Formats: sequence, C-alpha cells, structure tokens
Amino acid sequence: MNCLIAYDSFKDSISSTELGNQTNTTIKQLLKNDRENMILTISDGGEGLLESLKVSLNLEFTEVTSVIGPLGNTITSKYAHTSSSNSNENERFAVIEMAMTSGIEMVPVNQRSPMNTTTYGVGQLIDHAVTVGGYKKIYIGAGGSATNDAGLGALQSVGLTFTFFNPTLTPSYIYGRDLSNISSIQVPKEIQNLYNDVEFIFLTDVQNPFIGVNGAVACFSKQKGATESDQLILEQSMTRITKTIYPRDISTVPGSGAAGGLASGFISYFNAKVEKGIDFVLSHYHLSEKLEKKQIDMIITGEGCFDSTTLNGKVVSKIMNISSEYNIPLMIICGKKNISTDIEKEIFDKFQGKCVIYDLVSEFGERESLNNTKHCIDSLIKKVLLKFLQSNNIPF
Repeated sequence: MNCLIAYDSFKDSISSTELGNQTNTTIKQLLKNDRENMILTISDGGEGLLESLKVSLNLEFTEVTSVIGPLGNTITSKYAHTSSSNSNENERFAVIEMAMTSGIEMVPVNQRSPMNTTTYGVGQLIDHAVTVGGYKKIYIGAGGSATNDAGLGALQSVGLTFTFFNPTLTPSYIYGRDLSNISSIQVPKEIQNLYNDVEFIFLTDVQNPFIGVNGAVACFSKQKGATESDQLILEQSMTRITKTIYPRDISTVPGSGAAGGLASGFISYFNAKVEKGIDFVLSHYHLSEKLEKKQIDMIITGEGCFDSTTLNGKVVSKIMNISSEYNIPLMIICGKKNISTDIEKEIFDKFQGKCVIYDLVSEFGERESLNNTKHCIDSLIKKVLLKFLQSNNIPF
C-alpha cells in the first residue's frame, strides 16, 4: 500500500511535517512494513510556507533582526530566497511567510485582537529583500495572520506615508485600531521608483474579497479576537479606504481579504497579483507523474478545523480535488469538524463512499486533541485504517 500524506498544519498545535511523520510512523507500525509513503510538507500560504518550499526549491534563508512583531514587540524573523550565487535575474526571487512575523500563533490567546496587531514587520522583510537582497520578485504567504490592518502596517514600513484626522494619535506602527484615523496615503516618488520594477505575488489560502459579507472582517476577524464593535469599525474603515483613498478600488478582488487584507494596498499601488498558495506549493512537488502511473493507493490529509472555509481553496480542498480526479480513496483527519451533516453527505456522495472525515475532538476531547495531538493521530489511525483499506479493496 502506497499512501500520499499531505496535511496542513493544525494551528496552535502541530506542524504539517510533524503530522506527516507521525502518520507515516503509525502506518508502518500497523502494517508491519518499511515501505516509504510519500509525505508532503504542505502550506496554502499560511504557517509552514517556507518549510514546504525549502527543499523543493532549494531555497536559502536570510535572518533579519529588529523586526516588529504583531504586537509591536521586537523579534528576529527570516525570509527565503533562491541561491545568492544565482545571477539570472529571471530565476531570482524571495519568499516571505507573513505568519512568521505577524502570525496568530505569535500572539497569546488572551491578547488576540486585530485592533492591536500590525503587519509592519512584513514590510520590513519586503524592504530587506528588495533593498538588501536585490530581489525583484517577491512571493508573500498571506495566511495564518493575527492582523486586520489591511496591510497598511506593511505599506508604512516600505515607505508609504500617512496623514491622520487626529495628528496627535499618529502611530509609530499602524495597527487595526488606526484605520479609522487615516485620512490619506502618499507614495513618495523614490518609493514608487524603487517598487515599480518589483513583482509582488501574494499566496493566499482563501479567495475572499476585501470587504462585504464574505470579506476579511466578516469572515475572519472574530477568530482573531474582534468584538462586534471592532468588526463594525474595521469594516467601515476598510470600505472608506478602498473607496476613497486607494487609487484603485480593490474591494471585490478575489484573495484581497486574506490575512486581514494584507495584499490590498500592494494591489492598488503596485499592481500586485494574488494566487492560490496551495497551487504554487504543489506545483513544485511534481505529483502528476506518480498519480498518472497510479502509484498512490490512498491519500490522507487534514487541517486543524474542517469548516465552510476549508472548501474555499485551502489545502484540504485541493487534496480532495486531486483525490476525486484520480479516483483515489481519501481519509481526512482534522482537529475538529464544524460542518453540517448535509455537507458531509454531499462529500461522501461525491466520492462515492471513498472519502471519510474524522475529527480528533469527537474521539478524544478538545484538551487531549490540542495538547497530545501526536498520540491522538496515532490512536485514531490504528483504530480506523485497516477497516478503511478493506472497504476500499486496497491491498496491504
């Protein structure tokens, strides 16, 4: 039995690599064989992006000190890039994982609020990659954020200037709470000239627009700690910014709502592009050959929470599409499951019974699932794998 293992990370709990290795170990122990399964370290633009790309793209890392973290604290961060010895300009690029600088996992649970977080540090990494590294193509993973500052903290960091309705409240770093005080944004000529030749590509885990019922605030700010009053202020502020301040209204651009609107200003001022992060990551694993040759018998995937956003371009939805296209039985293991029985039945019917969804919380409770995830994964697979293989006529 050859298994493709491709998890997204379980936020606040365990990485994609750890999940893959634990699942592989459990399968080998259970089936009593040493056959190596194919483990993909996967990210859709959020946590683990650099880790998922470092081997497949042979990337190097540059450490940057005195970076501003999500709460305005000083941290050390890093970004990845092609080999410094590569002089071919068309092949040189840098990759920034915003979750490593302004990520939700960097903020203690009791301090999480998108009103009090900033993407300023992301802009510092962009500035370093462009001005020190000389890179003219920058990929930015826009997922796993603690922020909802519309990416204005990052724009401030790369050199854009801001005026405020109340100048006495001019911030050193722009946080979500500062959006309502911004009256105008200027791009100094030297900054425009510097970034005119830079190609920005934001790798997102969702395709949500900037504002509206499916926008950044409506869909994601609550899980970052926003109250109802916070949400009202943020939505009104972001609507005003894109409608009256940005040179180009980006309110409906797919993916512009990812990571609290991180890409928005870069799209409006620098013509940045938005791509699905999972497609970018998987394109460098060269899966198609193994799939075409039918060298994979089953697939195991999963993420921290399987909910309505899962089916909107995230890792699991992409793996589900691959499984469906190649008619490969699929097992989904998530931390918790938050979908209706109707949606689950639709998935079951689509895969003609060849897809099952398990969640650790239902099996082991929330505390155990969060604090002892590896053990829970091990126990669950040992409980259900043999039955799954038998029901799908997979030899083992």
